[in-house]
Amino acid sequence: MTKLKNETETEKVTGTVDEMDVIGRGLVIVDGRSFAHAGVFPGDRVELEPGERGDKFWQVVRICKPSPDRLKSDCPFHGACGGCDLIELSEKARIRFKEQVVRKAIESFSEEATCRILPFISAPQVIRYRHRMRLHQGRRAGKTDAGFLPSKLAEADETSDSGIVPITACALLMKPLAKRLVAARRALAALPIKVRCLHLACSVEGDEKVAGHVVLPPGTSARRGKPLLENLMKAADLSGISMGPDDGSVEGVIGSVILTGAVAPGVDGGPYSFEPAIFTQGNVAQNRRLIEAVMKLGMVEPGERVVEGFAGAGNFTLAFAAAGVCVEAFESSPGAVRMGNKNLHRGKFTELASIVEGDAHTLMFRAAPHPALLLVDPPRSGMHDIGNLAKKLQPRRVVLVSCDAESLTRDGKRLAAAGYKAIEGVGIDLYPRTHHVEAVVAFAKA
Repeated sequence: MTKLKNETETEKVTGTVDEMDVIGRGLVIVDGRSFAHAGVFPGDRVELEPGERGDKFWQVVRICKPSPDRLKSDCPFHGACGGCDLIELSEKARIRFKEQVVRKAIESFSEEATCRILPFISAPQVIRYRHRMRLHQGRRAGKTDAGFLPSKLAEADETSDSGIVPITACALLMKPLAKRLVAARRALAALPIKVRCLHLACSVEGDEKVAGHVVLPPGTSARRGKPLLENLMKAADLSGISMGPDDGSVEGVIGSVILTGAVAPGVDGGPYSFEPAIFTQGNVAQNRRLIEAVMKLGMVEPGERVVEGFAGAGNFTLAFAAAGVCVEAFESSPGAVRMGNKNLHRGKFTELASIVEGDAHTLMFRAAPHPALLLVDPPRSGMHDIGNLAKKLQPRRVVLVSCDAESLTRDGKRLAAAGYKAIEGVGIDLYPRTHHVEAVVAFAKA
C-alpha cells in the first residue's frame, strides 16, 4: 500500500489503493494505519478526509482517478442494493482477487512444499445464475414497500425511505424468478401482516416452477397466515407457498412447494428435490463443480465410509452414495433432513447413506472412529471444535468446505494442530460480481 500525504490545509489526503481485504473492501493507509472502504479497488486514486470520529477514522470522499480494472455498473440499483459489491471490478480482477484470498488462507496453515493449490474454478456465466432470492417488507414505520436489503452505506445514509431497495430487475436471477420479481414485491408489500422475509426459488430442471416460503415472526401462527398468504401466492404466480419460524421448519403449506434440480445437480438418480425453505447453493452450474472438487479431493473408494457434517438436503451425500460410498450424515434443519432422506430414497441409496437430524457438532463426535473421510461444510462461522473431532475420529483424510476466508484460516490451523496437514486445495467462484468465494481443502494425517 502507498503512504498517503496531506494535500491541503483542510486535512484531506490522497493516495492509491493497493489491495483489498477478504470481504472486498479497498485498503488505504493514513499515518501508518490501514482503513478499509467498500467500493474502492486496487489502482483507484482516492481522496479521504477525517470522518465523524476525527482523525481516528478516515473516509473516502471521492475517486480522483479510477483503476484500470474499474468498470461502469450496468445495474441502476448498484450502490443502494447490498448485493453485487464487486460489480464495478473487471472479471479478471475479481478472479485474481478471489484466487489470492483462497491462496492466502490456505498458506496460513499449510506448508508450501506439501500443499498443492489447484487452478481456480471461475464461473462460466456471471448473470442469470441464481435460482433463489429473498425479499423483505419495508422496515420503517408507516412505509409499505418490499424489496432487497440495502447496502450498509445506503442504510447508514437512509437513502431508502422504507429501509429496503424497491428493485424492479436483477441480472443475477434466473428467468422464472426475474419474471415474478415485481409482482412478488407488490404482493409482499400489500400483505396485511408483518413477516421476517419471503424466500422465492425456482426449479432448475423441468418446468419453470416457482415456490415461496415465508418466515413468520414469533407469535404469528401459520393458521392465521394461511388465508393471507394464499393471496400472495396467486398474485406472484407461485405453485405453492410454505410458512414457518426462523429455524427453517415448515408449519403450513399451500399448493406445491417441491422444486427440482438444485441439490446434487448431475448426480445419478436425479434430478433431486428441494424446497424454498431449505438452503441450497445459489449457483447450480458451479455447484456441480463444487461437488466434483469435493469428490476428487476426498479420494474415497466404493465401500469405504464417510462421516459428513452439515449435510443439508444431501448435496454431497447423494454424490458419494451414487459412487458406492457409505455415508453417515448429520444436519440440524428438520426440513433439510426430511428432504435429504427423501432424495436418498429416490436415488435408491438408503442402504448406503442416511441423514440424521441433530446438531452436527455433537452428533459427529458419536460416530465410529477411523472413517476414510471426514467431510464438513459448516456455516460461515466455521467449526470451532473441528480439531478435537479429527483427533477423536482419526479419519484417513479430512475435506473442509468453507465460504469464509477467516473461518477457513481458523479451522485450517485447528486441523494442523490436531496433526493433519493440508495437501490439496481449490477456490471456486460460486457468486460472480460479489466478493464471496468458496474453498475446498483436503487434509491428511501428518
